[in-house]
Parts: sequence; C-alpha cells; structure tokens
Amino acid sequence: MLLKVSSIDGNMKLDTLDIDANQGTVKASGTAQLANNWPVDITLNSTLNIDPLKGEKIKLKVGGALREQLEVGVNLSGPMDVALRAQTRLAEAGLPLNLEVVSQRIAWPFTGNTQFQADDLKLKLSGKMTDYTLSMRTAVKGQDIPPATITLDAKGNERQINLDKLTVAALEGKLN
Repeated sequence: MLLKVSSIDGNMKLDTLDIDANQGTVKASGTAQLANNWPVDITLNSTLNIDPLKGEKIKLKVGGALREQLEVGVNLSGPMDVALRAQTRLAEAGLPLNLEVVSQRIAWPFTGNTQFQADDLKLKLSGKMTDYTLSMRTAVKGQDIPPATITLDAKGNERQINLDKLTVAALEGKLN
C-alpha cells in the first residue's frame, strides 16, 4: 500500500492511494478544502480480483462542495455494467437527492449461464426525504420467467410510498 497525503492551511490533497492486494487494486487521488463550502474533487479507480465479479472495473468520481451541491458518479464495467449518477445537497434540510441508475444489461449470475436478466434498466429517484418520486423501467427474462416489461412510478416521503403506476406486461397481457 502506498499513501501520500498533504495538508496546508486546510487544503487537503490525496496525492496517491495505491493498494494492490489479492482481492484487487485501488488507486485514488483528489483534493478537499476544509473551508468555505468545502469543495472536493476525488477520483477512485478499482479492479476486483474476486469471484463472481473478477475483472470488474469501478470508477468513482466525487466533486462539487459538501456545503453546496455534491456530485457523485460511479461506473461499473466488466461482468456487470452499470452507471450511477447522483447529486445532493448534504447541508440542506430534507437531504435533496437526484439519483439515476442505468444499465443496458444486468444478469445473474454475473458469469456463466444466465438465470435472470434485466435489460435497459433505468431507475430514477428525485426529491427530498419528505417528498420524493421514484421511477423504474426495465425488461426482464430468465429461466422459468417469461419475458416481461416492468414500469413503476411512485411518490413517497419518510413514512410511506404510494405506487402511482405498476405495470407488468408479459405473455401478451398486461397487469396494472
């Protein structure tokens, strides 16, 4: 492991984080300022070397400011390809959040014969904990599961979630 960090007058710098282990590798660098709006800019890259995700590459990017808007991006590539984007305001009441998860294909198991598969997955969550909306769209198929499309729209708060729409279309029929 190699770790090199410096700090001058509240300006933190992660020059190098380099981990090389049997389970995988991690490399990270970035900056953070412990003043004003606490701006951050951090990048982490990792490759996993453990089953079932052997060869999975992870890229994490955090930017923005902790006291204003924080942006997070995660890209997974390898046995599972997924992109996650999020924006939040950690210092604001209700914790506003916009989250989007997108994948062309997620399969189980990650390697070998596919037993379950979700295609064109799009998941969105936006709002605050006291008032949020959720939507999901995907097409699924698998062993002993007929091909189907699933659509979900919901609204909620910290106490409950209300399904506005849940549609499953399969076998030339539709369930609402």
